[in-house]
Amino acid sequence: MRIDITKLITMPEIQSWNKGEIILIDAPTGSGKTSFIKYNLKGHCRAEHVKKRILMLSNRNILKEQNQIDLGDDTYIKSENYQWVEENIRKNKPIEYYDYIVADEAHYVFTDSDFNRSTDLTFNWLSKQSNSIVILLSATSTMVKKYFEKVLGREIRKYKYCPEYSYIDKFYFFKSEKAIETLLSELPSNEKAIYFTTIKEAYRISKTFLNAKFICSQNSKNPLAKNIDIATKEEILKHKKFSCQILCTTNALDNGVSIIDPDIKHIIISYFDLDTIQQCFGRKRIQGDEKVNLYVKEFNNRAVNGYLTDSKNKLTPAYYLKNNGEEAFDLKYFKKDYDSRMIDHAYDYENKKTILTVNEIMFFKTQEAIKLCEQILDKNNDISFKSLVVNRFNREINDTRDLEDEYDDYKLTSYLEKLVGVKLFKRDQGRLKKYIIEDIFKPARTNHGRISYNTINNFFEDLELPFEIRSHQENSRKSKNYKKTYWMVYRLSDSDLKITNIL
Repeated sequence: MRIDITKLITMPEIQSWNKGEIILIDAPTGSGKTSFIKYNLKGHCRAEHVKKRILMLSNRNILKEQNQIDLGDDTYIKSENYQWVEENIRKNKPIEYYDYIVADEAHYVFTDSDFNRSTDLTFNWLSKQSNSIVILLSATSTMVKKYFEKVLGREIRKYKYCPEYSYIDKFYFFKSEKAIETLLSELPSNEKAIYFTTIKEAYRISKTFLNAKFICSQNSKNPLAKNIDIATKEEILKHKKFSCQILCTTNALDNGVSIIDPDIKHIIISYFDLDTIQQCFGRKRIQGDEKVNLYVKEFNNRAVNGYLTDSKNKLTPAYYLKNNGEEAFDLKYFKKDYDSRMIDHAYDYENKKTILTVNEIMFFKTQEAIKLCEQILDKNNDISFKSLVVNRFNREINDTRDLEDEYDDYKLTSYLEKLVGVKLFKRDQGRLKKYIIEDIFKPARTNHGRISYNTINNFFEDLELPFEIRSHQENSRKSKNYKKTYWMVYRLSDSDLKITNIL
């Protein structure tokens, strides 16, 4: 049963909220969080005895524009970006009073901290709004809650509604982009896919396939951003769907943007951050009994260890600045590289000078990333990147498949179909073993000469392939292989197979 926030948080509940309180609504994408603000909360504000105003903050221009289209000329809700708040704070400009401040997709401050140096300003400002009621909306709120409570020292009133993902049809992990290219090249003409990945990969794939389009954040400093397909962006904004078959995008589309299209059957995500994975998947709004396939990039322990090392390197200069001050930091790190997203120059308007400061959001996020990596790499537990991902979607690892294995099975099935009913003598037995052992097994085995047909049958059984090899002797005196042993591939569902000689 799908969750509907507009029915779960009642008017008496809204009326129980007090000035200075921070409300956190944690509910899955598509559960009506923003609809609750636009209709329920706005309805409360429009009441004759209330007359209150709402500031609704969005993380993306595309989402802000969607909100503005939905709201029209509404005077009770003003729609702005977080970046607008951050710009006013940096320039020491006052922000007018609102009774309610809604932080839509509140996890934005963490997911964007990799490329936005100012996201920490938003939460610091929200935590100080003692005369307003602050409402945080998110489908992935663990980090949000931790930061407000542990770093900012604020209590949270939390409404938690657990997601259900029964509409996931097939759940795959993939190791390489080659598997995704194969998937996209074989899409049925009536099915669409969204591919969330890096800006470089998204652009490359958009140029690889004829009916693919590329979008990313228009504020991105990456030179590839100039290639954004404006028509597709506008189509998503106005109609919440796209015409192309393959949409190649970055996580610029991950937060809040709604796409309603029954033809979208495949959602592909290539990100390490668990919140981002969950958010990307939520862009597709499920209608009725729709089903979608989910594909997530697998990060092995080697990749996780690299991420851990990189995260620790980011923190070292930040710890030094925090513990020793700016003067000592300048002496130690003069002309040395450090992450400018973690440590940045900020203008101190009170003292009218530029100072070095640590981005507390980035600092906290990196600390949490280190804990996650160490948890995955700890040999004393059974936690893996895979297990953490499937847990987010209320699944078990046994419910998932590896996309590369799926294609190997498909290749092998197609190969075996051609051999059904064919006599395979010694040379052709060697070809079959070589194909299975070198092309299908990963890594390849080199001692395939001694592998029997029984070993291969066990392999078929493990893969649940409906084939079996049986050994026979050639009894035709007209055959040059008279009295020699041959193998025959049988399809287990076939009862009467035509025997032919291999050419």
